[in-house]
Amino acid sequence: MITKRCRSMLALLMAIALTLSFSVFTNVVKVSADTEPTVKVLGASLRLKDTDNNGTQAMRFGIQIEHAGSARACAIILRVGDISYKITTEELKEGESGERQNKLHSKDMEKGSVIYAVVLKNIPSDRYNEPIYITGTVKNLRGTEYSTAETSRNVTGVVSNMQTQYPLLNITIKDGSLYKNIGGVESPLDSTDITNYDSLPTVAPATATPTVVPPTATPTVVPPTATPTVRPATPTPTPTTPPSATATPLPDMSGPISLSSVTGDSAQYANYNAQNGTLLLNDTSGSTTTIWFPLPGTIYNGETVTVSLSGSVDSTCNGFRVWIGDGTNSNTQDIQMINNLTAGALNRTFTLKATADCNYLTIKSTSWNAGSVTGLTINSINVFYTERGAAVVTPAPGQTPTPAPTNRPTTAPATATPTVRPTTAPTTPPSATATPLPDMSGPISLSSVTGDSTQYANYNNQSGTLLLNDTSGSTTTIWFP
Repeated sequence: MITKRCRSMLALLMAIALTLSFSVFTNVVKVSADTEPTVKVLGASLRLKDTDNNGTQAMRFGIQIEHAGSARACAIILRVGDISYKITTEELKEGESGERQNKLHSKDMEKGSVIYAVVLKNIPSDRYNEPIYITGTVKNLRGTEYSTAETSRNVTGVVSNMQTQYPLLNITIKDGSLYKNIGGVESPLDSTDITNYDSLPTVAPATATPTVVPPTATPTVVPPTATPTVRPATPTPTPTTPPSATATPLPDMSGPISLSSVTGDSAQYANYNAQNGTLLLNDTSGSTTTIWFPLPGTIYNGETVTVSLSGSVDSTCNGFRVWIGDGTNSNTQDIQMINNLTAGALNRTFTLKATADCNYLTIKSTSWNAGSVTGLTINSINVFYTERGAAVVTPAPGQTPTPAPTNRPTTAPATATPTVRPTTAPTTPPSATATPLPDMSGPISLSSVTGDSTQYANYNNQSGTLLLNDTSGSTTTIWFP
């Protein structure tokens, strides 16, 4: 049965001049009948810097067509509940619900790829958790159609991903608009905030006078993200007896990566087997493969870890790269190349050194034009934090903390007492004060639920409760910031 809710949701669909006719395709690149076109669903994005929106948001969905010169048509199919709406470059078939749009969003002449997109406008706040399902299709010159697996997006999930990717912006959504908060000043989020994110200082300016630690207490040193600026401190009496320093080791986070937590642009081709705990990566798209996994713990700038990968390959696997970074981008001094493979068991152990803080391990095709990764079975990936365990000095009163390395995390690891990197015991009087970590105790926002099973998690704005009722019969997974 088609619900009124689904009808009204899909009635808001509006395509933005983004589609392609056969003539547009053939003018993008030279037509090659030997190469089949491929299609993949891109990540969703939200509207920025618009406070005049009546409390609603808008999401853009896109698909990318590779080898576009061999394609004659493409389409995006959006589904909410039982209702589907098709935006296509060709005439709709009888009985199909949708519309025809015939212009490109963008094209890359050199790579022979195009992007086709639509925008869903006027999404009210009580539907931010509602999943919107996307399928991309492409037809070759002979009319054979290829489709992606159906995937879902929602407003809450996109906001959560932005908060994770850009933590220094402190992104929030209010009345349908996105805001940033830097140094206690809140303002609308703009696209330049994203493009210029890497130029933001990693240590926010202090908004209050730092608390002076009494000389009888041992201060806790907050791990800075850059070499701290020494602030003038009110002189304190020097103890007559040299104090001793306490030592705290960095936590050893060594352990296996959770293969079931795979994500990334090609995650639809990575199939996790819950019974035997293995992951099969078999990307049939023909495009560059990219997947990544959360690390057991942050790998800090300058730290080297050992990675052990175990599995097998078949005769179709032409190799892959491994790095650590933010998922999409590498923050690795020397990317590990695994190629020249023969069918059978695969066991590799190698080291990776971080050039910035890293939270993900990525597997990607050997190069941008090497095609997809196929026939790779992963049994396990273990990460060993081999440099952990050395004493880290927390200075006592009367001692000077040794400057910590740069690019430390802005927040402490959730599972352990925050520490600084290993140093030797300081011996000279302090010239800076220490500031305690803020107490972040408080409730989790239930309305920010996301994850693989979000469509079965219903948030009630009136009562502030969340009902989780997964009727799929599959493994349930949801999470909250």
